[in-house]
Amino acid sequence: MARQSSRLKPFLVLQSVVVLMLLAYIWNTQTQNHGPSTWQTVGDTARPGERAPPLATAGDGDALSPPVGDAGTAVTPNAADKGTVSGTAPASYGAGEEAQGAANAEGEDTPAAAHAPSMTEDGSRLDGVPAEDNAADAATTVPRVTADGEQAVPPAGTFHGSIGGDGASIADGLTDARGDDVPVTPVDDGRAHEGAIADVAAAPPEEAGQVDWAPAMDPTPIGKSWAPLVHEKCVQGLNPLSAPCLVERHAPSPLTRGQELIFPPFRIRLPFFPSEGHREKWEKNLETFDRARPLDGWLVYPAAPAHNLVFTNGTYRGIPAPDSWSMDACTFPRVSHTALLDTSPHPTAPHTEALLVVTPSPDSWSWQHFLDRVAVMAIQARFAFDRPEDGKLAKVLAGMQSPNPFVNEIYDIISPGGHLHYTFPSVYQGERLIFPCRCALWHPYPYQTLSREVLAHFGLLDYLPFQDRKAIIYLSRNIGDTANQGRRIINEEAVIAELTSMLEQRGQGEELRMFDRREHTLRSAAELFRSARAVVGPHGSAFFNARWSPPGTLIYEISSDIWRPAFYEQSGLLDQPFLVYMGQTLQDEDIHVDDVQALAGLFRAHLDVETRALEPTYWWEVPV
Repeated sequence: MARQSSRLKPFLVLQSVVVLMLLAYIWNTQTQNHGPSTWQTVGDTARPGERAPPLATAGDGDALSPPVGDAGTAVTPNAADKGTVSGTAPASYGAGEEAQGAANAEGEDTPAAAHAPSMTEDGSRLDGVPAEDNAADAATTVPRVTADGEQAVPPAGTFHGSIGGDGASIADGLTDARGDDVPVTPVDDGRAHEGAIADVAAAPPEEAGQVDWAPAMDPTPIGKSWAPLVHEKCVQGLNPLSAPCLVERHAPSPLTRGQELIFPPFRIRLPFFPSEGHREKWEKNLETFDRARPLDGWLVYPAAPAHNLVFTNGTYRGIPAPDSWSMDACTFPRVSHTALLDTSPHPTAPHTEALLVVTPSPDSWSWQHFLDRVAVMAIQARFAFDRPEDGKLAKVLAGMQSPNPFVNEIYDIISPGGHLHYTFPSVYQGERLIFPCRCALWHPYPYQTLSREVLAHFGLLDYLPFQDRKAIIYLSRNIGDTANQGRRIINEEAVIAELTSMLEQRGQGEELRMFDRREHTLRSAAELFRSARAVVGPHGSAFFNARWSPPGTLIYEISSDIWRPAFYEQSGLLDQPFLVYMGQTLQDEDIHVDDVQALAGLFRAHLDVETRALEPTYWWEVPV
């Protein structure tokens, strides 16, 4: 019997191993299909693929949202886990941007040595990771997958519809937090200029302490239909990382209100070129440009999600850090709001404001990034204002004070309540604190809103018709106070002579005017560019003044081999057609125009044509 028992031992051990393997397989299968997802941190609390702490639940086993790392960094779901409400829409943060660029007091580019970004101008990180790899790290989370793993909306670049939490789409309307239509009414708020901060039509609150409203859309053509869909409830269809769901995730906490803003999709016209060779050279860069995709002569942008997070007695202690470039910085994919949840005492007495809008953008002091980041966030934050008078009450908090007088003047226009500048180790507290760092950086709504408000402030909204605008503004980098050397046109005299000759031959009374920013105030620059039929010159920050030019104004960039889409996108978002001449790139990125006649010929072909460069898009081709 003992001998028989000894023979059975190996069999029993093998049988036990098989049973254990079978149980492990069943458990693993159930976990993948129904159990907690494997969450990968984007901070320092876990390595890729490690299992993070389990999700919080609502008591019925349903996950509310992904966990938060010990360092306060939100974690994102592993794409391999079927059934997680996640998905990524590439955003190409930093790709093609002038991350190292800044601006001096005249709005010209200046190096930012003290604030070195973690990415180069082509989108590559300074650690040597190429732009195409960096783009994969720069994805922003939007609802893309339903609870059963089915795709909820088309892939990035093909989505033409604005999908809300209930599957509804919008064109020209707004909804409140319940999904009801919000009436819009033009209101005179007593300010000295038209088109400032839009008033609201308040709907009855659904529950105590909650006000449902949305700012009225600008009724004029330049701003019509670009306002976002606003969700304030964590409903089925919203990603658990959406703003309303974060409020539930953190409750109870200072985070008391979350708005998920879904900005509608659009497309901008691809540039015009003097030859197919120029076109192929420029459009080659679109192969790695992943926040939009080319289609039939247009660049198509999907709907863009954004957050307004509202904290009651919220405290900002310098995190995320202002004027800093990293993937954790404000406006970048890994920016975290969790530091604002901290209610612990601070040794420094806080500066307290009734309504504080926190916009700690990278290089917030610079001309470029004030316009394309701080101003974008300040305008987006208005959707979280409770009352019309909040426009005059709110103070915008950014980084360092700008030396650029244009920046400070625009602050006063878009934020009449005032603006503040953070210095470490200051602490700022807002009885209501709005955190709009997750914003729609590239969208017509904030761009057109800013342009209109500056022009309205100076009484310049009455544009001249396209054919009556005679100024052709030339932006030279060989005159003025250009701080960043390079991108100078070596044979600029020949270029100017050819353009002047072409205009004289046309006999239409058009005049080539040289622009020197040292000679202008914000008002005089706005007056000049408002009268422009076209703006032409080498790539440089002077093109930001084209924001004051009307829709239809031709924007003509003489480009080097280094691809920077900033002004192409700006012109498209403002409905201004874009022309490109690809010059020969020399040392220091100076440019030689090989064929001045071809450059002038492209200009001549478009000077009489008012072309639309921006259109809304929609998934369905609906007959009307």
